[in-house]
Amino acid sequence: MKLLILLCLLSFPVHSWELPKNETLILTSQTLMLLDWGQTRYAAKHPERFKEGNVFLGDHPSLGDVNRYFTGLMIGNYLMYKFLPEKSNGWIPAKRNYLIAMNIGQGLAVGWNFSIGVKLSY
Repeated sequence: MKLLILLCLLSFPVHSWELPKNETLILTSQTLMLLDWGQTRYAAKHPERFKEGNVFLGDHPSLGDVNRYFTGLMIGNYLMYKFLPEKSNGWIPAKRNYLIAMNIGQGLAVGWNFSIGVKLSY
């Protein structure tokens, strides 16, 4: 949990309370995904203690499934960052909104995992 708090604090500019730039948001979301990946690998190695909450992976995924899922997730996240428009146009969310949502979602997942005792395993 201390690491999560530190990462969140480092993602904000020190000189102001403005929201971070998109480059910072993508780096933070990719970092949180790496943490979640390590936690999910740990949970997969300890099926007697943990059950996966991600519906795409199922209750007890294999390490191969976990690796494939997070590889695709991180590539997809980067592609969304590269190709989403800066401004929203109808149903397509703006890049910034997407990145903020990803950081909130991944931050909650990583924080929850740490709170129930899931460690990292790479």
